[in-house]
Amino acid sequence: MTAAELLPHWLSTDGPEVADGNSVLRSQFHISSPIKSAELRGVADFCRARILINGEMISEVESYGPVFHLDVARHLKPGDNTIHLIATDEAGPSAVFAQLKITHAGGKETVINSDSRWTVLHNVSPTRGHTDFGDRGWKAARDVGPINPDYWDLAGHGIQVGVYDD
Repeated sequence: MTAAELLPHWLSTDGPEVADGNSVLRSQFHISSPIKSAELRGVADFCRARILINGEMISEVESYGPVFHLDVARHLKPGDNTIHLIATDEAGPSAVFAQLKITHAGGKETVINSDSRWTVLHNVSPTRGHTDFGDRGWKAARDVGPINPDYWDLAGHGIQVGVYDD
């Protein structure tokens, strides 16, 4: 694997096909062994995002915020799972990235990064509590490349910025 494949990628949530400023990004995956812990982390840039796992609202993320870190182990289940990020665009080139890091009971780690395998449904007007987006109309998400790990501290250690840093 290349270094870029190990990082989450920015997924665009805007463009000419987005008439009302709402897009739903989706990742579907399978868990086949017991989970010890799971953390979802990411950023919503130039958009607000609601995060759902298996149809349950987990969190809401404001635009321009720091990297979010969410303990999501209790929301995952053996078998098929789905993450939805409901993004509402604001002024600017809106995009999100996410990384789900699962540690299994035996110590093995699974990492699910936002990338071109995610799908998107544009022009959705979800109401609060609406979690069923169906299976029609989904297409490949627009992957605009890997995040720059120098700017986004996924480990949560904080980034040191000095007075003279550019």
